[in-house]
Amino acid sequence: MASMTRENKIYHRVFPIFWFLVALIWHPRVIGRENIPKDGAFIAYANHTRNSDPVLMIYALGRRHKIHIIGKESLFKIPALGAFLKTIGTISLDRNKSDLQAVKSSMAYLKNGEKLGIFPEGTRVREGEEVAAKSGFVRMAERNAVPLVPMFFQNKMIFFQRPTVLIGKPIYVNPDREKIPASEYDAIAATMMQKAAELHQ
Repeated sequence: MASMTRENKIYHRVFPIFWFLVALIWHPRVIGRENIPKDGAFIAYANHTRNSDPVLMIYALGRRHKIHIIGKESLFKIPALGAFLKTIGTISLDRNKSDLQAVKSSMAYLKNGEKLGIFPEGTRVREGEEVAAKSGFVRMAERNAVPLVPMFFQNKMIFFQRPTVLIGKPIYVNPDREKIPASEYDAIAATMMQKAAELHQ
């Protein structure tokens, strides 16, 4: 179970304000909250179509599940925003290299029973585009024996229409704990993204 660190205390104090603002601005419809694991670490992952997706992910998972979003490094260079993101435990990721510090931080949170939020495509993907998902989220889930929680965000925001967030049942990458060849992780990542997309069908 995650300990009540200073980071967690700040997160939980800020969350009611965050929840109110998101509900006021977008009033998202969340389907499948019953699929969220009640306890323990997990990795929530989703397609990525717009800047508000991380905000909607946090909202959909709720206050009980403090989520550490993995975000692009450039966000942390914005003075006030960067400081706030660090304060609540958001993980900075340099997408132009193998960011070992981001991996170490992510693994530490999982080992502490906390949750990660990841957008494996690494960038916003417009309707009709295809971007291969990075396999890091699959590797981390497999190594720590934690479930992946698939999520799907509708492809475009329509004015005066509530955005819908779909949450699927938890998936264990390797429940039998068999050795997975390194060459297979990319294919597994693609399969996981397909499972997320199928929530919309």
